Amino acid sequence: MQTVKAMLSGFSRAIIDMDRFREEFELPFSILFRNLDMSKNEIELMHGKDGAIFHDTYEARSCCPLR
Repeated sequence: MQTVKAMLSGFSRAIIDMDRFREEFELPFSILFRNLDMSKNEIELMHGKDGAIFHDTYEARSCCPLR
């Protein structure tokens, strides 16, 4: 949830609460971000370089590295 909030903020999008996150959540994350009204270009940026933006954002907030 914290990673999603940080990513939305990085794209100047409104921050969501847990209820909205639960309502919109779908995997893969591209569907979640589409549900949150992000553009195709924004989603492609996030998924570029093997999802580096997501992973870098997650790992900066976690003690559990994904890569």
